[in-house]
Amino acid sequence: MVVRLRVKEVAREKGIGIGKLQRNADVAYNTVKRMFKDPYYITTTETLGKIAKALGVSPGELLETKKRKAFYLLDKPAVFPKPFHRDGTR
Repeated sequence: MVVRLRVKEVAREKGIGIGKLQRNADVAYNTVKRMFKDPYYITTTETLGKIAKALGVSPGELLETKKRKAFYLLDKPAVFPKPFHRDGTR
């Protein structure tokens, strides 16, 4: 399962930019900027709580969970050749 931050979307709905959110939440500007740019940014619950309070929402409203799809490079399993023996045969 993957957790995605919805900070950017919620802030835009409320008409709040990075600078104003950073000041109201008392969080580093670069942290808020990173949350806007990277919705998969790993943050602390304390920071998430401050952001949520500044936006007037619960911390849960800033999170979205998705099931991760399996990623395969090939459609079928890889087949490896048999190793050579010392005498050159397989």
